[in-house]
This record gives sequence, C-alpha cells and structure tokens, in this order.
Amino acid sequence: MQVTFSAQDQSDLVLSYDLLVGADGTGSRVRSAMQEQDGWTAEVSDSGREYKVYQGLHADLEPPEFKGKKGATLHLYTTNDSFTTVTAHRNPDDSYSGTFSMRTGEHAKYNTQEAYEVLLREKFSTLPPHWVPEIAKQALQAKASSAGKRIKCPQLHSNGAIILGDAAHAVTPVFGQGANSALESCRVLDDTLTACTDPSTGKGDPRLIPAAFSKERTADVHALWWIDAAAYSFFAKRPGVDFFALLAHVLVGTIFGKLLPGLYGSSKPALLSLGKASVPYSSIYRAVQRDAAGVVAGLGVLLLLTCLKLAGIL
Repeated sequence: MQVTFSAQDQSDLVLSYDLLVGADGTGSRVRSAMQEQDGWTAEVSDSGREYKVYQGLHADLEPPEFKGKKGATLHLYTTNDSFTTVTAHRNPDDSYSGTFSMRTGEHAKYNTQEAYEVLLREKFSTLPPHWVPEIAKQALQAKASSAGKRIKCPQLHSNGAIILGDAAHAVTPVFGQGANSALESCRVLDDTLTACTDPSTGKGDPRLIPAAFSKERTADVHALWWIDAAAYSFFAKRPGVDFFALLAHVLVGTIFGKLLPGLYGSSKPALLSLGKASVPYSSIYRAVQRDAAGVVAGLGVLLLLTCLKLAGIL
C-alpha cells in the first residue's frame, strides 16, 4: 500500500504501509480513494441540523431535588420546529455550556448579535433572560458544525486499507453511539490483528487483515445505521415503519421481559442495552425485527378473528 501526501507547495511525499487505517472523519479521503479504486459507493445522508457552541454561563436551573448535588445534568429548550433547540449542560464547576441548533444553513442568515437576540427571545421564552445576549454574542463568533451525518459503506476495506469510526459508519447524536461504535471498531481491529498473527512466531500476513476486519464488523455497523435512522426519523418529525418497529420492540420487550423473562429471553428490551460492548448492534437489530414481526402477526390474527366474528363464522 502506497500513500501520496501532497503539500501546499505542490511537492509530494510517497510512503509505503503494510496496512493503512483510515479514521479521518465523515469527509474521509481514504474512503473516497477506496470507493474510486473498488467501484462502490457509500450512502451519506445529513441530519439537516447544524449547531453552534456556547459556554461559561451561570443560572439557577436545577429543580429542588437536584439542589446541592454534584453531577452532570442536561436541560433542553425546544420550539415547534424540531430542528431549533438550545441545550444546557451543567459542568463540574456549576457553569453551563451547550449548543444552539437550527436547520442546516439557517445560522448563515444571522449576521448580527441583535438578530440572534431577537430570534432567541422569540423562540425560547423560558431561557434565562441574561443568557440571551451572551449566547447571541458567542453564536455570532462561532462556526456552525454539522449535527451529524449518517454513513453506510457496503464494505470497510480495500487492498491494504480499512476504514473505521465516522469515516466508515457515522451516525447522528440520537443515541450517542458515534464514539462508542468507533471504539468498538478499534477493539474488533485489535481482535483481527491477533487472529491474523501466528502466536508461535508473532508474525502474520497483513494482506489478510482488511477483508477479515470487514467481515467481522460490517453487519454490526449496518445494524447501528438502521437503528439510528429509525430513531432519528422521530426527532425529525418523519417517523416511518422502522420507527414503529423500534417502538413495538420496546413495548413487547418491556411487557414480556417482566412477565415471561424466561420465555422472552431477557428481562428488558435489547434496545436498552445499546452501547454495551457485550451486546452487538446486530443482536439488537434482530431483536427489534423479531418483536416487530410478532406484533404484526398478532395484529393480523386479531384482524382475522374480528372479520370472522363480524361474518358470523365464529
């Protein structure tokens, strides 16, 4: 594997590697090179939301039961537009930092502090009044960042190269699985390196690693992609069949997990174990599909019995 690094002075540096690991984010150049070389296309979708960060604000936001207690808390200020929100995270020093989110491109329309202040007062009547000018000031100076892209690749490898993290399987912040899934991919890569190494000599064939890693990891990251897309559709106010499959799983898992845990196989829905390394994303996906299919079958039987009853057959 040879990689060419091009400097601003137009000089090139060519280096050779046994294995190139692309962990270069959603705009991955490694992924682009792999697509061009192998002829596949990654599916990339944007959350449609961007945010700006503010920090260092103070206010008395905590409810009575949290008074005097240390620990992180999250406050969410919403509007009738699901894309326009303000979050406030309590820090260890009792200050607050957070995000000011809007639809992609909306921040660019506000080019003065006064314009931001008018918007904040209009949209967020419960926001601490003394925060408004400070959030507006910091928002004007900050650069907008994407609130998440969703990336699905048909494979995670090419000759002599693999991709992981956001370069290979980016998700939105809905379930907070971006960093978790990236760390899991690192663990899978470590396991793959071990599996491809002869323990007696400590040597192995690096050419075997990319395909082995891709085979081991692809199903899980595709499952996470589906789970993330299904959940995000609700927050984007476009819930579809996949979201209701998640909902059916949570309801079925909660009921049967309590009443018949031995028969159901668990005491709670698999989705509630999201992020635990011991529960693969693909296992959660299969549990969701199983429970959703069960609900559909149950409703079908109920509908059939109702029709037979109305027809006087039963």
